[in-house]
Formats: sequence, C-alpha cells, structure tokens
Amino acid sequence: MESATARAPGRSRTGDLLQVKVEATSAIDVTGMSNSVTWKRGHGKSKPKISRTGMNNKVVQEK
Repeated sequence: MESATARAPGRSRTGDLLQVKVEATSAIDVTGMSNSVTWKRGHGKSKPKISRTGMNNKVVQEK
C-alpha cells in the first residue's frame, strides 16, 4: 500500500490500493482499483470535479 499527500491542482497518481490525501485541488481523477482519496478543499469556493474509473475507488472530503 502506498500513500501520498498533495497540494497541487494537477497531481496524478496511477495504480491500485493507493491512499492519497489532497489539501486543495480543482479536479480529482481516480483510475484503478481500491484507491482512496481524501480531499480537504477545492480551489476558491468550488468543490473539485471528481471522476472515478475502475472498481472500489473512494473519494471523500475530510471533515
């Protein structure tokens, strides 16, 4: 299992079983299987555009 923390508008990670935390982003694109992305906020007042391809991929906003 791999994990990463990002604070960029265009961060890209590819693979399976990834755990990624994102501070601020305008878009999240998850491809693969059983990946987990937690995001804190979008850029400005907008939430990020979220796209999921694959199986068992979770994208949730940090509380």
